[in-house]
Amino acid sequence: MAGKYEVDYNDSRLVSVKNEQAQKESEIKNRYDTLANESKIYYDKQIENSKNWAEKQTELQNNSLNQTLTEIQQNKDQTEKDYMKEQKGAYADYQKQISPYSVRAEQMAANGLSNSGFSENERINKYLAYQNRYTSAREDLNKALININNSIVQARNANDARIAEIAEKAMDEQLSLSLQAFNYRSTLMQEKEQRIAENTDRYNNQYQNVLAQINQEIENQKWWDNFNYEREQREKEFNLKMQELELQKRKAEKEMQYITAQINALNRKSSSSSNSSSSKKSVEKSGTAAQNKLYNSLLSSVSKMSGISGRNLIASKYNSGAITKEQAEKLYSIAQNRI
Repeated sequence: MAGKYEVDYNDSRLVSVKNEQAQKESEIKNRYDTLANESKIYYDKQIENSKNWAEKQTELQNNSLNQTLTEIQQNKDQTEKDYMKEQKGAYADYQKQISPYSVRAEQMAANGLSNSGFSENERINKYLAYQNRYTSAREDLNKALININNSIVQARNANDARIAEIAEKAMDEQLSLSLQAFNYRSTLMQEKEQRIAENTDRYNNQYQNVLAQINQEIENQKWWDNFNYEREQREKEFNLKMQELELQKRKAEKEMQYITAQINALNRKSSSSSNSSSSKKSVEKSGTAAQNKLYNSLLSSVSKMSGISGRNLIASKYNSGAITKEQAEKLYSIAQNRI
């Protein structure tokens, strides 16, 4: 707990500034974190869409390749069927031509050429024609198969190239989106830190202002406490002085009563002889030359002395006969006006 003249850092005003600062900072963080999360969701969705597009385009491209390969395979199968058909047809024609029951064989037999050299040469020619036809069909098949296989390779290569283009395009798009997301998030984080710093500076200034106000209040309180303490001390001293003066006054009153009683006694003794002369002389000239001289001296002294001291001096001088009654009463009236 802070002392009377120390700052209480649990003061509600200081705590309020700190709480408000924390609340504002939390609001700033929540606002920018929300924007960052929303941007992440947005860019993640865009990247996911790019991936889905690439997968779809790759699937379509593969389907197109499969269709092309299917058509090529169908063409290949048809070519092989045509080859087999041509091979069988050539062989069947050859067999028909060399059959002893064919029209050509019967004609040659009718002409007596069945077993002649001419017949043998014709058979060889037919065989050679068959072989040429077979060989030609085989070569056509091989060429067709080579072209078909080349088409398959080309189709696969073209498909791979297209898929590579799709992948490259998707990758470029995804990298661009990732870079945009990173830049946007970096900008948000920089703004967030800047806003937090500004908020901290603002509330630090406010905190220092409140702290300065509290310190001023402490200084003011110290001043008033010192002032009140000094005033109380002065009042105590004044009261003590007044008590002393009251005691002195009471003592002086008693002394005056005593002096007055003595003066009255003297008055009664000298009333008959002094009445005629006192009425004709002034107070200053009421005594002897020595009494008048002392009286004039006492006039100056008594006016500078305290009441009690003056009255004591007057009483002693009067009792000793150094001054007259009138002179004593005059001096006493002067001393009585002094404290």
